[in-house]
Amino acid sequence: MPEALTAGREDVYLEWFFRNFGATPTAVSPDDVAEYLRTYRMPGALRAGFEYYRALERDSLDNRKSPKLQMPVLALGGACSWGRGLEVVESLRRVARDVRGGVVEGAGHWIPEEQPKQLVNAFKTFFRESQREQLVKTGRVSC
Repeated sequence: MPEALTAGREDVYLEWFFRNFGATPTAVSPDDVAEYLRTYRMPGALRAGFEYYRALERDSLDNRKSPKLQMPVLALGGACSWGRGLEVVESLRRVARDVRGGVVEGAGHWIPEEQPKQLVNAFKTFFRESQREQLVKTGRVSC
C-alpha cells in the first residue's frame, strides 16, 4: 500500500518525511532532498525503504532467539525524535550487552545533518574507548 500511495509522488512523501522528523525542518538541504529523490525514484528503491520498517516485527522475534551481541555498540538518538532519543539506547540494550552512547541534543532523526560535530565526537569517544579496552584485554596495555 505505501508504494501505491507514493509512486510518482515521492517528492511529497520525502519532503514531508524530511521536514517533520528532525529538530530543524531545514536540516536536509534542497540539494540533498534532490539526491534522495533521484535515488528513491529508481525501480524498487522506495519498496526497499519500506521493507526496512515492515521487517521490524520479524527482526524483534529473531533477536529474542539470538544471544546478545558481545562487542560494544554505539547507540545515539536525537532528543527531538522517537522516545526523546532514549528509545534507541533501550532498543539496542535488548540485543547487545555493552551499549554506549545516549541522547544527542538539538537533533531529531537526522543526527548527521543536525549535529555533525556531536556525532563525530561521539564516534571518536566510542572508538577510542573500544580500542583502549581491546588493548587492555589483549595485554598490550597494562592500565
